[in-house]
Amino acid sequence: MLNPDNLAAIEKIMQLVPSDRCRWSASGTPLSKRSISAEWLRKSMYEVWRYLRAEVHAQWAMYRGAELRFTENPMSPPTIKDDMSPAYFVPLVIKPLTLELRAPLYARVPDEFRAPPGTFLSHSWRQPLVGAYGTLEKIGGGVWIDAICYNQHEAEGIAADMKAVIAETNGLLLPLGSTVEPLMRSWCLWELACANMQDKSISVPEMLPSASDVGMNRILFDRYFTSIVDSQTTLPEDHEMIVETFVSTFGSIAASDRFVRETIQAAVRKPLGWEDKG
Repeated sequence: MLNPDNLAAIEKIMQLVPSDRCRWSASGTPLSKRSISAEWLRKSMYEVWRYLRAEVHAQWAMYRGAELRFTENPMSPPTIKDDMSPAYFVPLVIKPLTLELRAPLYARVPDEFRAPPGTFLSHSWRQPLVGAYGTLEKIGGGVWIDAICYNQHEAEGIAADMKAVIAETNGLLLPLGSTVEPLMRSWCLWELACANMQDKSISVPEMLPSASDVGMNRILFDRYFTSIVDSQTTLPEDHEMIVETFVSTFGSIAASDRFVRETIQAAVRKPLGWEDKG
């Protein structure tokens, strides 16, 4: 857990508006209209990551020092990490910073760091995002990302709402990193399908160890993707809702699977000589 001094430092890094100066109405700013500057997102998230990393190192140094001085260490091991996956970062940082308002972090982002919707940033909930934020250097403009634009204190939307959110953007960005895991997640597949249905641009940059790994994510997707029915979500009820939305949109599981495969085949690089499977 972060202490008040930690949270105050992060507020300063992100240049957030004090909670007592915020007036928030969800109906006044619909989900699809919340978008933040790509440059602000990239810089602030990177600086928060650096701050958390320094805190982790400092806390471990104190803990190890106490181990050397005392037979029984009076300190507890550090409980924070520099993990910037939404699964860790949202409860550690975003929810405490918005607890008083019970609003999305977007409500505390100054006007100068808001921007018209440009890119929808898709990701899996456990995907480390520090590297992903680096891809924002090339796109600029406004970014919609659920960790900041969505109210983490209450359920605001359903799968159908993602279609409306993506409709307001110019396209979707799904950084894969060096793993195909996001392509096995129900939410990511639904978001990709929404972008394709609405003729939005889709970018799936890969941060690969070497040039010889080009196309590996396509191979892994073709090998392991069986059906949207087998895709994963953190919450079981989300999986049921997304599958139902797929079926209501495309008419059947088979048609949904076919559309997902076609979307991935068009978006993710393939090895030389690779033939797509139908």
